[in-house]
Amino acid sequence: MWASVLEIFISIVVGLLYFYLVYNSILQHFKRMTNPLNNVLKILFTVTFFGFLLNLKAFITIGIMNFENALHTDNLIKFSLYLPVLALLSFVFSILLFQITVYTMKMTRTENVKIELIKNNYLICGIQSVFFLVLCLITSEPMVYFVAQYLYN
Repeated sequence: MWASVLEIFISIVVGLLYFYLVYNSILQHFKRMTNPLNNVLKILFTVTFFGFLLNLKAFITIGIMNFENALHTDNLIKFSLYLPVLALLSFVFSILLFQITVYTMKMTRTENVKIELIKNNYLICGIQSVFFLVLCLITSEPMVYFVAQYLYN
């Protein structure tokens, strides 16, 4: 019973800290372009935030599954430290995917992507949003399994 409460408590704390870290880091990135944010940057901010949360869910799911296995092996302290580590790895991985998206957009588009986003170009916003979400959905599960091999063996 107390282990389940510990798991819930750790998940809530890690989730809130992740939310705060992601919100502030992404918002600062977009505010460097223009402040206040225009409609396109608000949409891109929301989609980027959603992509970060998709990666968090993928990383934390394997941590919670192993946390439930720890209930039977008395390694709760060891496994309770894995959730924050997995959240941090998720954040770093999401930043990497976001930077790949930004640089890919810069390389493949003839116009200046940053200026087009400032000018409220919805097409550029849509392409970048979809590309980032597809990268998150395609690469998060393999990355989770890769990380799990090193953490749990």
